[in-house]
Amino acid sequence: MNDPNGYLTARKKERTGEQTLPATHHRLLLTCYFWRYLTVQSVHRLLSEQYPSTSDTTAKLHARQLRDRGLLKEVRRSLNQRYVYAITRRGYHLIRHRLPDNNPWTREEAVRDGALDHELAISAVQTDLFHLVQQRSDADLIQFDRRYFHHSQHLPYTDREGIGRRLEPDLGSLLLIRKPATWYLLQMFLEQDMGTESPAAFAAKLQSYADWYADRGADYLTALYAQHHAPDPQPTFRLHVVTQSRRSGGTDFDQLIRLYTQSLHLPGTIRRSIYFTTRHLIRQQSGNPLAQPIWYPARDFRRSWLNEIEGDLSSPGKQPHVYRFVGDHLGTMTRWPTLPLAAGAGDGTV
Repeated sequence: MNDPNGYLTARKKERTGEQTLPATHHRLLLTCYFWRYLTVQSVHRLLSEQYPSTSDTTAKLHARQLRDRGLLKEVRRSLNQRYVYAITRRGYHLIRHRLPDNNPWTREEAVRDGALDHELAISAVQTDLFHLVQQRSDADLIQFDRRYFHHSQHLPYTDREGIGRRLEPDLGSLLLIRKPATWYLLQMFLEQDMGTESPAAFAAKLQSYADWYADRGADYLTALYAQHHAPDPQPTFRLHVVTQSRRSGGTDFDQLIRLYTQSLHLPGTIRRSIYFTTRHLIRQQSGNPLAQPIWYPARDFRRSWLNEIEGDLSSPGKQPHVYRFVGDHLGTMTRWPTLPLAAGAGDGTV
């Protein structure tokens, strides 16, 4: 068949997912897959080696070229918002051969009001983590996971009442951390609060981590670390909580205290794995916020506090007293808690 310009061949490759792309476009697609939602500014920052210029013009051009080919799509809630890019099914199939077996396709779209802001906040923390690990010689990032809602990524467990449930963190990341004589793995989770959850709902979320860990979580973590050949796999993990307030007259720190208080009744093994900060504190940092002393460890709760506030926890009218008490007694902030990356509990014990 005469095809002097290669047009028919190109169309066939396009239909069968055999399109060939420049390496720069492949990296952009992979980045959009693992981050789910990204602005052009975030793409420019993540792929700084690919886009060394201080301007994001080239990154914007590449994103639009991939959009025009149906490999990326633009998402935004209103005309006043900047474009956010997400990978399409066609784009996913083009890079699928480069992904681990357990990375599924999921439809990327903001389905409810505020969902896009939530996803972009998660992407910002994910980017900070990526850059922090890149800057260090004593750590490697093994994998990211943003799709725990997908059936192939579920973290199932049975709660204390015998009901089958599933844990769905906002972000999961597996890190390899080197020490002078050995190394270990650490699974990290993120919960990004946007000020829309009540303290009771957040308490239930924290309890789900405790139930998951007690039922299947410890075995899951040990098996995960053994799968990656960790020398002495221990069932450790970290949960980072970033809070912000949407209450009239409230502050991010007020919301932090409300949510921090909900960890009071958790087992000590779980409290030692949880660290809180606020969106405001993150935005104030000139450097990488994950490397700054802005994280409040939940392990600083003292059982002696229970004697003073136990009765108030169940009384809505007295709960503000609880929040003020906790705020006055909140422990010293710590750096990102994954020794030797920073000071804190990261020595391989929960």
